[in-house]
Amino acid sequence: TSRSSPAPRKAAATPSSTGSRGTRRSRATTASSKAPSFDLQALAGEALRVMQANVMICNLNLEIVYVNECAVQTFERIADDVQQAFHVKPSQLIGLSIHTFHKDTRHVERVLAAMRVQPHRFEFSIGKLSIEGRAVRLCDTRGQLQGYLVVWEDLTQRRRQDQEAAGMNAAIRRSQAVIEFAMDGTILDANEI
Repeated sequence: TSRSSPAPRKAAATPSSTGSRGTRRSRATTASSKAPSFDLQALAGEALRVMQANVMICNLNLEIVYVNECAVQTFERIADDVQQAFHVKPSQLIGLSIHTFHKDTRHVERVLAAMRVQPHRFEFSIGKLSIEGRAVRLCDTRGQLQGYLVVWEDLTQRRRQDQEAAGMNAAIRRSQAVIEFAMDGTILDANEI
């Protein structure tokens, strides 16, 4: 959905100091023609939309109110696993309680209540998928809690690649002489061959 941005504000005239004859002068403060004005809220929304990270926002009722494009694409890619584990389709995310994705709802609420300064790091599995992420509190300018932001990543492919690389490294070490050196030439490790 698109939101219309508010009309640009006109600069207000600000009074200057009193002149030598006691007359009051005013100076119009106008936006520089070199620096275009922009709506910071709209810009922040656009930044979240195009961010190449899976981002979700939930309100104080723990309902998902925002999912960025990257997260939608990731959910569509892992839709079968999510459907099997939680009976949820990617199109059903908005308005869904985050408790849908957790077995122990009281644990989730304790974690969120205890979260003050540091983000909460989490990791869990959905079938054969490995998910890792962070949750942070979202507060307004007065410091009042308004909701939570979650950034998460599907680590399944990376972990599979790490396992393959470890397997290849082990195979090389079994079949070839391997010596690891420090920058000064000191031997750090050598295989039996």
